[in-house]
Amino acid sequence: MKKWLLCVLLLLAVVAFPTFVDASNVREVKVVNANSLAVKGAASPSVADIATLQRGDLVIISATGNGWAKIQSKSIAGYVNESYLQAITPIIKVITANGLVVKQYPTRSANTTATWQKGLLVEDYGSVGAGWNVVKYGDGIGYAAASSMTATKAKTQ
Repeated sequence: MKKWLLCVLLLLAVVAFPTFVDASNVREVKVVNANSLAVKGAASPSVADIATLQRGDLVIISATGNGWAKIQSKSIAGYVNESYLQAITPIIKVITANGLVVKQYPTRSANTTATWQKGLLVEDYGSVGAGWNVVKYGDGIGYAAASSMTATKAKTQ
């Protein structure tokens, strides 16, 4: 009887709590493709909204599962319905500053997550306003000053 009850409880836990892919395997940037998108505190439609994103807002995805994406957009963190996110193609840029400081949020006071060297090629996903862009290099994603990068130029040889 105890084994049966334990199996039932385990099955309920698996069904009740959505599973997510390990965050280290996802790390990608997408754009909101809906007029407005509710951000939830948990991956469930019955959970109250904690914020709303607008069409064109960029999100950094750290995990996915059961149709939900765990996201960060500027200082907003939560869960959104993954079907309202669209892949975007980044622009390859070269770092022109002596060190590109990458922040957790698009503010100078935010924690620094990385510093990338001058001349490094990075993926630029676009502006989030106030001179900040979402950038990626390898598994590193964050916010950096747009003025510290420039588009690459082809050379004829």
